[in-house]
Amino acid sequence: MNNKPNNNEDNMAIGMALGLCIGAAIGSITKNIGLWISVGLCLGVAFGSAFSNSDNNEALDNIIIKFNREAVCMGDDIYNDIYKIEMPANAALGDLMNVVRYGGSGNDWHITSGYKWDIYTNIGKIATINPQIEKVIYYEKKKDTLLSDLDIKWIYAAREIDEIDINRLEDIFRD
Repeated sequence: MNNKPNNNEDNMAIGMALGLCIGAAIGSITKNIGLWISVGLCLGVAFGSAFSNSDNNEALDNIIIKFNREAVCMGDDIYNDIYKIEMPANAALGDLMNVVRYGGSGNDWHITSGYKWDIYTNIGKIATINPQIEKVIYYEKKKDTLLSDLDIKWIYAAREIDEIDINRLEDIFRD
C-alpha cells in the first residue's frame, strides 16, 4: 500500500476549493452567484491542473538514445547529425528498431530502403535490418527485450559491410 500523498490530486482539490470560494465571493458581491461559482470552479480546475504534474514524471523515465547513420548518397548527408531518440521506459528493442527504420520519436533521419543495414550500439552489433523484405534479424538480444535492461546509450546504422570499429563510433557519440 502506498501511503505517499498524491500532490497532483492535492493541487487539483486546492485549486477547485479556492476557485469555488473566490467564485462564491464574487457572485455574492455581484448578485450573480450561479455564474461566478461556475467560473470560479472552472478557473480553480485550470489552476489546479497547471500546478499539478499530471504526467507523473513520465518524461523523466523516458530513455534517451543518441542516433546517427551512414550517409548513402550526395544530398542524403544534409541530415547528418546526432539525433536524440526518446523512447518510453517500457519500450522494447523491437520498438527502437521501428524508430530506426521509419523515423519518429526524435529521429528525422531514418534508414532508407535498398540496402541492408547493420545496427551497432555501445553494447555491440544488435541487429541487421533489410527494408526490402521488411525483416529485422536480431543477434544476442531478442526484439521483446526491454531497452531499460540493455543500457543502450547510442545507436549507429551502417550499410552492411565489414565490421565497424566500435571505438570510432564511441568518439562520434562522445559528449
